[in-house]
Amino acid sequence: MIWGNGAMIAEVAGTQTATPEYRLLDHEGSLAVETDNSGNVTGSNVFLPFGQMVSSTTNDSFQFTGLEQDTENSSDHAWFRNLSTEQSRWLRPDPYLGSYDLANPQSLNRYAYVNNQPLIFIDRSGLYECSNSTIIDPSTGDVIGGSVGCAPPPPPSENGGCNTLYGSCDPYFYLNFLPLPAGFDGTPGVGGATIGSAPNNGTVKCSGSARVLQGNSATIGHPGGFSGPSVGNFPVTANGAAVIPSQWGPSKAFLRPYLNQISGVFPNVNYSFTGIVDVMGGAPPPGFPANSNVQTDLMQLNPGKLILELPGAPQDFGTTAVTITAPSAVGCPAGTVQVP
Repeated sequence: MIWGNGAMIAEVAGTQTATPEYRLLDHEGSLAVETDNSGNVTGSNVFLPFGQMVSSTTNDSFQFTGLEQDTENSSDHAWFRNLSTEQSRWLRPDPYLGSYDLANPQSLNRYAYVNNQPLIFIDRSGLYECSNSTIIDPSTGDVIGGSVGCAPPPPPSENGGCNTLYGSCDPYFYLNFLPLPAGFDGTPGVGGATIGSAPNNGTVKCSGSARVLQGNSATIGHPGGFSGPSVGNFPVTANGAAVIPSQWGPSKAFLRPYLNQISGVFPNVNYSFTGIVDVMGGAPPPGFPANSNVQTDLMQLNPGKLILELPGAPQDFGTTAVTITAPSAVGCPAGTVQVP
């Protein structure tokens, strides 16, 4: 990946001497056209305003505003949330309380993408909108917006969240390079972690409610969704839990180093889990199309709630109280808040 001027401008597949594919971006940093080194067009994309793909002849993971597409759940990775371009909304609420603005009712919708102004603003962090374009009032010629510059999205990684471009393995470190809004003071967000400061090595306790599903006991003993040839084997255990990664952090790779350090207790049903062992999948809930995404469907059915699947549970527990203990680096998942 070749970076310059705040964006990924080319990619080289194979060896270092292979021919680069050059990326031509639109005003929002979305991949519009790819060319070879002679300027011949090799692929192009057409997006709807919120990033849903109309047509594509490129084979590239970095599409809408430069975010990485997640083929497992059909969403785009920002640093703190996942964007569903099909639903035109974030898949978890805004964790930054400083983005509330009582004078702007759109900001009270914690799932809205860039205040529903996707042709002007982008959001590569998942925390607030920004723009690299100057917005002019055509009637007066005055500049009315677009003065906040956008930092480039960090390159992705499968090595526990390390950001090699900026020399850091701390996902919060990237915030040092964002032009954060005036008045940002590191206020703890809904997610529980203190955004804007590096996490410590301790743990946090999180309280809330969760939609708890009975998992498939036949998967116990088999490799889970975090397994792979390069990352080791994570078998499904009876006392573990399956999760939707976007409810816990920016990506599955971010969550992987902490799987065995996360536990939960359901006091109302006298049950608990130790460790995360799998990624939720399978058939969509009743009433949803056969080809729909089970993770997106479940979050749509249970807005604002943490969703867990327990392969060893004796029954479906419905919505019940939960207390989560997690490393400070992970913080509290969606649907919970940090408690003393």
